[in-house]
Amino acid sequence: MTIKWKDFLTGTMDANFVKQDDKVREAFDFYCTSNRPCIEMDDLVKVFGSESHAMEIMGAVDLDKDGRISYDEFKNMMTSENKSLFEMDLP
Repeated sequence: MTIKWKDFLTGTMDANFVKQDDKVREAFDFYCTSNRPCIEMDDLVKVFGSESHAMEIMGAVDLDKDGRISYDEFKNMMTSENKSLFEMDLP
């Protein structure tokens, strides 16, 4: 089965939800499974179950290429009008 990752995220949230900063923060905190101020590779692997999928997501969302997704990068992805979707196979 193939699912577009950003379609999954946006499909689970309505437009008003995404635009509310506290709701974006809740979504960010869901993906940040550790007690760090950013989403790291191991967080994505835990959520999505695959290092290759985590690398795809990191590559698309980590704008400054520091190997971490900051809250600002996450919020930018969630509220972006320029939706560059990529596909992710789920087990």
